[in-house]
Amino acid sequence: MNLWRTFESAGELTDVLPWWRMRLGTEFESLRRFLVATDRNAASYPSESGRRFRVVADTFGVTAMDDDSGVAVELTPDDIVCWRWDVRRFSREIAGVLEIAVQHERVGRTLHETKVGDLSIELGGRPVYLCLRGSASLAMSALTNIAAHARQPYLVLHPTARIKTHAVDAILKATDGVMMSLDSLLTLDSTGRFVEASDSQRQMSLALGIATTEPLQRNTFHLVGDIREMWFDGQRHMMPETAGTWYIAALLAQPNKPIEATELEALRVGTDARRSGGVDEEVVDEESLQRYEQRVREIACELDIAKRNNDLAEQTALQNEQAAIAKEIGSAKGLGGRIRKRSDATRTANTVSQNITRDIKKIRKHHESLANHLASAITRGSTLAYRPDRDYAWML
Repeated sequence: MNLWRTFESAGELTDVLPWWRMRLGTEFESLRRFLVATDRNAASYPSESGRRFRVVADTFGVTAMDDDSGVAVELTPDDIVCWRWDVRRFSREIAGVLEIAVQHERVGRTLHETKVGDLSIELGGRPVYLCLRGSASLAMSALTNIAAHARQPYLVLHPTARIKTHAVDAILKATDGVMMSLDSLLTLDSTGRFVEASDSQRQMSLALGIATTEPLQRNTFHLVGDIREMWFDGQRHMMPETAGTWYIAALLAQPNKPIEATELEALRVGTDARRSGGVDEEVVDEESLQRYEQRVREIACELDIAKRNNDLAEQTALQNEQAAIAKEIGSAKGLGGRIRKRSDATRTANTVSQNITRDIKKIRKHHESLANHLASAITRGSTLAYRPDRDYAWML
């Protein structure tokens, strides 16, 4: 893929559109969703030969000058706008395809090394990092940052892994790291979407020294990052963590023990159970409300970028999230913008039960036997309990 070669040769992850178009070639249009306009202007401009012309911007306009030959190319202000590779979105798409629990974090001073997320329990739960450095010397510095951030065995994804020298291997060995190439794990389909290679999970298992001849045998309902990983009846499923999956996990942890809905909710939000059903309990606390409002502001900025990039899929996703948060804020606030108060414990019981029922329905779409088991074994109402027909020894 041109994309992997672009990362190898690029010193920076920001340049003008013509540079990205030359580097990505036929993949440019399908990958343009990862390019975000910045407020920076380029000091040089790429020519067809690959040489960089000096940019001169004055009251007469914008020109790209070749000081050696005297050639001048007239440009527009838009031509010299720098476009940045959206590493956050890129890492999230990689995580989704490779079944990595998303937990994006910047590791170094730039976005050349970032944390993608965490592997599944089956693959050891290691943190996964992305390294976009094109030379061995820069990669060695990046690996030092990554190892300090991980503080445990880790996996590094690099576009091609051709930067692996004896020195790079020595750092990986000393810090208990494993490097794999993205070009062996992912391909690009005709629509520009990443597709997992048929044997990618096996490749990762072998690289990490994990046998995969048999599926994970233990019943699992484990949280990896913000993803709930489930194994049951020899089948695996993963989905984002929600209030419903949290309640289910809490019940699985204490089989045959009745738990009041107000107590379960109090455990989740960290409040006193005696207040959970009282008439003065707030529907949502002030801190949570502030987080909602902060996210609304973030969405507004991300939506503006998506509109500028004409990314309709991202716009739709952000607008849906925006509407959901607005609904939550609206239900939490009453007249005058004051936070609403709960009337009684019945509302808590209904909310907890509804969340559990809704998520069991979601699970059923991908893992029917697990959904059937949870639906029959979990009693709902003001008092909830997980009452299995035998001991399933859940890994949580």
